[in-house]
Amino acid sequence: MGWASLSNGKLLSVAEKEFDVFITSDKNLSFQQSIPSSSIQVVLLKARTNTYEDLLPLVEKLPSLIKAHEPGKFLEID
Repeated sequence: MGWASLSNGKLLSVAEKEFDVFITSDKNLSFQQSIPSSSIQVVLLKARTNTYEDLLPLVEKLPSLIKAHEPGKFLEID
């Protein structure tokens, strides 16, 4: 998406223009962004590592969360 250069305060404001749910494995995102004031839901995948094997069980839980998304909500999946 070309968002790697975005500063901490800009990431969610850019993402919420195109998406309803933002999925990340960045454990610091909730400290760097103002999630409650955004119109996007943020889902943190808390895996042991970012390998396919560790993330897959968490990704399988996403469909129901995405369907029931709530703007400004921060969820952790582990």
